[in-house]
Amino acid sequence: MIFSKTNMTELALLRSLFFDHGWVAPLDLILQIFQAGWRPEMKVIQGLTAMGLCFVTATLLVIGCNNANFTTGTGDGRVIPPSPTCTAKNVAAIVEPTKILFLVDTSGSNAQSTNNTCANGVGLCPDPATDPQKVFRYNAISNFVQTYQNKANFQWSFITFSNDSGRAFVNPGNPQLAVFVSNPSVMQTDLTVFKASTDFGDTPYRVAFNMAGQAIANDHAAASTDPNTNYFVIMLTDGYPTDYYSSGYQVQTDAVLSDVGQLINTVPGHVMLSTVYYGANDPLALGLLQSMANTGQGQFANVTSAYSTFTINDVIPGSYNGCP
Repeated sequence: MIFSKTNMTELALLRSLFFDHGWVAPLDLILQIFQAGWRPEMKVIQGLTAMGLCFVTATLLVIGCNNANFTTGTGDGRVIPPSPTCTAKNVAAIVEPTKILFLVDTSGSNAQSTNNTCANGVGLCPDPATDPQKVFRYNAISNFVQTYQNKANFQWSFITFSNDSGRAFVNPGNPQLAVFVSNPSVMQTDLTVFKASTDFGDTPYRVAFNMAGQAIANDHAAASTDPNTNYFVIMLTDGYPTDYYSSGYQVQTDAVLSDVGQLINTVPGHVMLSTVYYGANDPLALGLLQSMANTGQGQFANVTSAYSTFTINDVIPGSYNGCP
């Protein structure tokens, strides 16, 4: 959902939301935001029905509340497993047939600086682009593929998502249909194309989930696929979904987690989702991504620098059947 600077219908809606809830004081800040302009994507965040208004960003309405029930992540690639029994695995020791699917955010906030509410709650301050040269996303995936390119039991796939659509870089001729390949050079070639592509638009998680589920279902149904194959889905994103929010501007967390559950049940007992967050320090975003990893029976990492020591190894689950 994108707001223009001059759309009075949208402004009237914002006025209504604030007056209806008795939040009159922040209206001047909303007007400042309209005058300053909106970022090209709207990432909707929990809380317009919560107890208090804490801050409003130029990206969207962001309500930070003291009764939020999300937990926060740790910094710079340190991993939070879903439980003490689900720890990072020695990837080199994996002997089961394993197919790894990367879901990669290519929304506009990766490439463009945005104006958001300042840390002190007064006025607007610029937030830098999260990964403008794709240094983090490209290096994390490329290094992992290079490290394990000789593992004959591994196969690879790669989907990006932005602007209400997805793109399967590894495909049979249809960019809407992802497939898995055993040749790591195919992945490296596609990663080079990815690095030269443009980040733009919003952040459609649902599109990514649907494409991943379809790829896994098709692959599992193939006669050549070992029925004991495990599928590791690794999702890298810098923010909130733009296709899971209510008319009250709340992220529909239950719907997100329900779709994560549906994804991992594509092949029950053999699919997991891990999440990697590399956006601004935001407890709500961190909490959502961590909850997704919990539901997805995977692991979560918060990366605070494009030059982090984080590696994809950090979010490959340990004893798969032991994860909650």
